[in-house]
Amino acid sequence: GLYLKYRLRMLNGDEFLTKEFSADEFHILETDIFFLLSFIVIFVLAIICAQKLRERMLFHTTYKMFLFTTAMEILSLFIICIAYGKFANTGDEDFDLKTFGRIIEATGHIVFLLMLLLLGKGYNVTRGRLSQSSSIKILVFIALYSVIYAVLFFDDAIFSDPGLVLYLYESPPGYGLIALKIVAWAYFSFACFMTLKHYPEKKKFYYPFYFFYSVWFVSPIFVLIACFAIPRYRREKIVNGIEVAISFLSHTYLLFLTRPSNTNKNFPYHVRTSQVGLQRYMISYHITLSHHNNSNNNNNSNNNNNDNNHIQSRLESWRIIPRQTTR
Repeated sequence: GLYLKYRLRMLNGDEFLTKEFSADEFHILETDIFFLLSFIVIFVLAIICAQKLRERMLFHTTYKMFLFTTAMEILSLFIICIAYGKFANTGDEDFDLKTFGRIIEATGHIVFLLMLLLLGKGYNVTRGRLSQSSSIKILVFIALYSVIYAVLFFDDAIFSDPGLVLYLYESPPGYGLIALKIVAWAYFSFACFMTLKHYPEKKKFYYPFYFFYSVWFVSPIFVLIACFAIPRYRREKIVNGIEVAISFLSHTYLLFLTRPSNTNKNFPYHVRTSQVGLQRYMISYHITLSHHNNSNNNNNSNNNNNDNNHIQSRLESWRIIPRQTTR
């Protein structure tokens, strides 16, 4: 008999950006390229601001996390654009590359969430360090969030039928991710409320910060509602654009809030990095000093003089007080 091996290639017209894509994927590549370039602009501006913050000793951990998440967004969009570009050119979809891009995007999302929770707790804003109990709570919450997020993410990537699920939030794992983000929003709300209760003078930063990023937390609900209002053949491209736009706006607004300008009345950072180091040093030094005094009660006067000189030199090296000059 006759043995034939063939391959059918179905096209949507002859244009490069549409011929290999289905109707619900039209313009996703162009949208991602646009936001990739936009995120690069935000990253460059953030680097410029970071340099100014470093000069003022205000380059804190939370701002470094912001830079990291912006870089993750750029990298994930770059990889996803490559995957879509290959598909537009050859018609062969690279699921592994696209999944890798989504993993990087999820990593940036989790770090961004951690940054919001830390800012909500007042870290780098009202205090230089968190209490041990607060640190443990945030660490446990982020660990659980990451594990559950990873399970739901890979469940959707492996077991969901792409013919039935047009977008992540249309599947049971997507519903789980929405519920997870709502729980994170509740934790974020509680953290901001407690910080404002103890530091009401920071309301100029926390009011816009809380209300804007509350929208970021609950945005998947609006995306889910939009899924049922948008025709199926337009759903994926519109929801993709909405989600990337929300991510871009969240990074842009944080850059706006943290810009080191005299006209910025919402600027959050007033604890200098040198003061953070001083706080950590004084805690450890106090423990050492207490132990030292308990074992050397007969030499208190000499020890106190040496201790004062030691603290003086530390304060000078951290620029907390002016350096003393000898005459």
